[in-house]
Amino acid sequence: MTEALSAAFRTADGRETSCSNAGALDPGQGMEFKVLLKPGAAGPQENRARAEAAEGVTAEAAAVTLVRAPALALKCTAPSEAMAGRPATVCLIVNNTGEATEPHVL
Repeated sequence: MTEALSAAFRTADGRETSCSNAGALDPGQGMEFKVLLKPGAAGPQENRARAEAAEGVTAEAAAVTLVRAPALALKCTAPSEAMAGRPATVCLIVNNTGEATEPHVL
């Protein structure tokens, strides 16, 4: 079984395709494969998979994943002038304007 990943996804080790071998499947038998993917872009992303047997029998399926991402905005205000050696107040405001939580803002 082969999954050609959209440009927005890569496997955990950076590959553009995911391949799995189901081996022999008896009538009525199925097999589940779980693949860890890293999304790289926000928005709806389509995944397409194709299964193929040695005898030429094929099947295809697709699924869409909505990928959400944080987006940071930063605003800085400071006085237009300051005196050397004296304190000046600078204000920084960071906002997450995206659709997902960002747990590691530094």
